[in-house]
Amino acid sequence: MFMSTTGKAATVVVGSLIGSYALWKCLSNHPTSNLKSTESTGSHEYLHKLVSKDKVVVFMKGDPLNPRCRYSKQLVDILKEYGVNKYASYDVLKDPAMRSGIKKYSDWPTLPQLFFKGQFVGGVDIVTEMHHNGQLGEELRKAGIRSKLAEKQELQQLGIRTALLEKHKFYRNK
Repeated sequence: MFMSTTGKAATVVVGSLIGSYALWKCLSNHPTSNLKSTESTGSHEYLHKLVSKDKVVVFMKGDPLNPRCRYSKQLVDILKEYGVNKYASYDVLKDPAMRSGIKKYSDWPTLPQLFFKGQFVGGVDIVTEMHHNGQLGEELRKAGIRSKLAEKQELQQLGIRTALLEKHKFYRNK
């Protein structure tokens, strides 16, 4: 990478300059493509935009298809178990500013980190505990996020209640 006379960065690939359209097309899908010139990927404002943009956001090492640490894999697996497959994920290994910035933003020292509708849910330890005690499904429901596992748990609860009511009616009618 080098700086042009206009002060803008350009990329050199095998000794040739990538054309401006090709460079724009390549970078337009990158999370930094919407940055204002004064923003950093680790800034509070930028991170607030990212966590608020999607219903479910994960900051992790790697990506959902290729988690780069066991904790990131564990979080991805928990989300899969709930049937939550559509979410934004950001690989903090590719961006040191984002990696340190998200820890400051959430006031949580570890990664991965999970957000629902702009609200910090927790790291993998908190999410795992919420998963085991049933709170995660409830939080997904409150956030308006469809969850197959939570729906299954609700149906099971409904089935238990229905069975208890039927049993109660049977004994009342004797």
